[in-house]
Amino acid sequence: MGRLQGIPAADREKVYYTLEPYRSREIIYIPVDSSVFMRPVISRQQAEALLKKVPELDAPVCITRDLKRLRDYYGNFFKTHTCEDLVRLIRSVREKNRKLEARGGHPRKIDQDYQKRAEELLCTELSTALHQPYDLVVQRVEQQIGNT
Repeated sequence: MGRLQGIPAADREKVYYTLEPYRSREIIYIPVDSSVFMRPVISRQQAEALLKKVPELDAPVCITRDLKRLRDYYGNFFKTHTCEDLVRLIRSVREKNRKLEARGGHPRKIDQDYQKRAEELLCTELSTALHQPYDLVVQRVEQQIGNT
């Protein structure tokens, strides 16, 4: 935390949080008095419990050609800021893709984009909480989702 120097758009009177995302080279500055939602990373115990709970977490599949409805549906999973809802989104998209492929269809880009974003957020948080390499966490998540 501190005051920003050398960034033209920064208010020099404000104090900022400095965030360095785990898997990124960017630095994010957020004013301390901002309304941006932030929460602490889940604990190791919460991460282990979540991994055990993955097979129980599912969500209805959203079948629609209306992109706004689909964006809203997927966006609601992100608004809760919970790892459980990220798992639900991933499982929903995977189930949708399974059904499409069974009928000879192909996954849509919008579904893949939301699934990828959810997987990255989930695995990055679990990697941080568990103090394990990202790739290992991806394997653990895949294994749990595959057990469903």
